[in-house]
Amino acid sequence: MSTPHRIGILFWEGYVGVAPSIINAVTSLSSAGYGVDLITRSTEQASLYAPIPSFPANVRIHSFGGVISRQAAGYMLIKTTPINDTEQHDSFVARIKSWIPSRVKRPVRNLIDRSQILLELVRFVRFGLSRLRGERPVCIIGVDMFGVIPATIVAFVKRVPLIYWSLELKFLREFCHQPLKILKRSERFCARRAIISLIQDQYRAESLIAENGIRAERIVLVPNGPLGPPPRTKSDYLQRKFGLDNRMIMLHIGEISDQVLSLDLAKEAAFWPEPWILVLHERQRRSDSSRYLHQVRRAAGGKVVLSLQPVDYRDLDLVVSSGSIGLVLYRAALGPNFERIVGASGKLGQYLRCGLPVICLALPGFRSLMNKYHCGECIEELHEIPLAVKRILENYSEYSQNATRCYEQSFEFGTHFKPVLQRIHEMCPNT
Repeated sequence: MSTPHRIGILFWEGYVGVAPSIINAVTSLSSAGYGVDLITRSTEQASLYAPIPSFPANVRIHSFGGVISRQAAGYMLIKTTPINDTEQHDSFVARIKSWIPSRVKRPVRNLIDRSQILLELVRFVRFGLSRLRGERPVCIIGVDMFGVIPATIVAFVKRVPLIYWSLELKFLREFCHQPLKILKRSERFCARRAIISLIQDQYRAESLIAENGIRAERIVLVPNGPLGPPPRTKSDYLQRKFGLDNRMIMLHIGEISDQVLSLDLAKEAAFWPEPWILVLHERQRRSDSSRYLHQVRRAAGGKVVLSLQPVDYRDLDLVVSSGSIGLVLYRAALGPNFERIVGASGKLGQYLRCGLPVICLALPGFRSLMNKYHCGECIEELHEIPLAVKRILENYSEYSQNATRCYEQSFEFGTHFKPVLQRIHEMCPNT
């Protein structure tokens, strides 16, 4: 490409180091000859995850600072600057506050916190415009609700097309507070003005079309999978790190929490036969003294290993390919983002890429995927895992080969991102 065309991506969440879609999109755009301006946030929470991987020189990372205080409706809110303790004690306002009952102060404080995010979005827009000063990108990509709203404003100011990318499914009915409802309605407005919308699979596309009113012909399916051909060799990363020689590693990568049934899984692992061992590999740094981690260890009765040091995304193959079987578990009761997760499951694509047969809870899409490729087993309850393992071990090599085939056909990011690259290429002047 003769002209250094650039693409702007607004990603509010900040944890780029564990966001496969963002990493692989930036890599693919850069390899196609585009410069990329990734505009994101630098937060305390994001700093716990694996670092952002290195990119070529035509990629610029712009991090907008912020301090995280608490979560509301699943979203991080920005902490207000505290007043000096002495000034606060002496101030008239503080004395008035001290007379207000806590049952009144708490909802008021929550309202202020949730309203603060509106101000922070304005700041994010200003930051994005300042980073793109003097540039006229080919297009702007806005990721999720907190990315597409500022991206719409930036695209309007720059007079360039907008692309909407949905990584997390959030519905209006999930929000209890008015500021977040306003933002959700704004997301709908912005998403309808995008020239294309990216979503991970057909199941989520149906939900997104119904929720945001997006036209079906503007949807492009891009799974949350790895990029490039599968690794050719197995790894012994976990065996060497934890002394697990001769153990059959039942691997779960990603967060260790109730959202992915970690404690329930540990309770089941306690009854697994030798030489099975459950390895839970975290995607963020955790304190080994965490109460929840202590509960997981105690429940497993010595049958669990906690791997609490996140690795660079491009080294994740080393972790995964040292496992035997990959576990894909989500608590569907947490809402549509977890219930309809098949194409959005980063761990699923990573296991398949490394040739690991998988065991999945029978959420929408998983059973049809297993039936089509015969690369794993679906279960209804966790106590069915031993029977699923038995079926896999009876023909492990076939399951493994099918896992790789499933990855190449259904989860390899580059194949599915090609239509996006083609659409962007059509936007470029003089092409």
